[in-house]
Amino acid sequence: FQLMKKPPEGKEAGESFISGSMTPYPPGAAAPRGVVVILRDRSEVLRLETLKTQFIGNVAHKLRSPLTVIEGNLPLLRAGTGEVEQILEEVERNSRALCHLVNEFTEFVEMEMRSTRFRSAPEPVKLKPLLREAVRAAEKDACQRGILVVERVKDSLPSVPGRPEHLLRAFRHILDNAVKFS
Repeated sequence: FQLMKKPPEGKEAGESFISGSMTPYPPGAAAPRGVVVILRDRSEVLRLETLKTQFIGNVAHKLRSPLTVIEGNLPLLRAGTGEVEQILEEVERNSRALCHLVNEFTEFVEMEMRSTRFRSAPEPVKLKPLLREAVRAAEKDACQRGILVVERVKDSLPSVPGRPEHLLRAFRHILDNAVKFS
């Protein structure tokens, strides 16, 4: 059997999902003296499945955007309409974006596989070197777009508990979006 309980209106907690089974005790007895009930809290499994589904949807959306541009421009090239150089630049730019997304996705999956295999307590991470690395990575794309990236990181930044590769990824995403939408 399964029981699901949604949180009360306005509460932050997620759904509770309990699965269970009942078995007569003793097993196989003609007249059981009782019942053994086993309950399992599956709330975390349900939450992770939901997150996985959302993640896959986000990845599909991010992959679909550059593919749509590429697919939309290829017929124009075939028909010989429009500025060929401009169309090729757009196809090339979106092809690079697509490769970047696929590489990022592959890197993320590999990182998750490593971290789920070796779960340990988060370590104290110094933010300044990670921020510097993320800024250096963003500068190349920013320069190509005519955007100047200025690094202003305080020396007094505290260490925070976490995984360096996850924090670096978050910083890179923030800076990529800042450059992309500036």
